[in-house]
Amino acid sequence: MGIENIRRIKEEASQPKEPKKRKPIAKVSKKKKAANKALGPELDEWFGDRRKEMKGSCSNCGKPSCRNDDKYFKFSIAHILPKAYFESIKTHPDNWIELCFWGDNSCHTNMDHQMLDLIDMACWDEIVVKFQKLYPYIAPKERKRIPNVLLQYINTDK
Repeated sequence: MGIENIRRIKEEASQPKEPKKRKPIAKVSKKKKAANKALGPELDEWFGDRRKEMKGSCSNCGKPSCRNDDKYFKFSIAHILPKAYFESIKTHPDNWIELCFWGDNSCHTNMDHQMLDLIDMACWDEIVVKFQKLYPYIAPKERKRIPNVLLQYINTDK
């Protein structure tokens, strides 16, 4: 390596570098896209059917739900038993309750994050009735995830 090469390398090093091209962060990850695609039209159809049953108000606090919003109506359709853990009943017609999403109460978010205790919800009786209908359709391997507060309403006597 001669002196000329060293000078050239030094000269190149002092030049401003071209900025790196950055890829934007995807709004939905590839993994989530694949999961949503796997759910496909079945879940979309399920949400559409539930929308027809919505009354427009939160079953817990009575505030308006997103029923009339074509973009966000799904936000007010809360699964009683989460679809991620209860594959066998994720599209069962009784596995939902209408809850508000926006505003001070945000009952859907608070229920999902266990900020609202199921027993204290004004719609507790409705949840229990729907759960009793759902129970026979829950896969045996998924039953270990059922909250104990709901299990006590299942008659296991044969």
